[in-house]
Amino acid sequence: MVVNNYPGGQNGLAALNGSFDTFGVLGHFFSRGKEKLTESAVNRLPDGTWMANGGRSKPVFEKFGSQYYLGWQESTRVGGVSRSVFNIDVSRDGVKWTRKYRFE
Repeated sequence: MVVNNYPGGQNGLAALNGSFDTFGVLGHFFSRGKEKLTESAVNRLPDGTWMANGGRSKPVFEKFGSQYYLGWQESTRVGGVSRSVFNIDVSRDGVKWTRKYRFE
């Protein structure tokens, strides 16, 4: 799982122990740009590297079979309400993404 310190934007990858009562931080990751991945989701790509997605978008990043699914909220406001648009994008390689659904 991903743990974060929202105000500072620090992120870590953690694993649950065998007793399911404690998380251990395996390492930290940070964005190289100005954006903060304060609500990131992480998954391993086909080449063995890791990818983090986020940027305050409440993401979901999963792999089922050979397909990656990235669900995220964009900043568009509908009726003055923030986080009111949710997208689902799909990819086989984690590089090329196709929009499957957009919900308002």
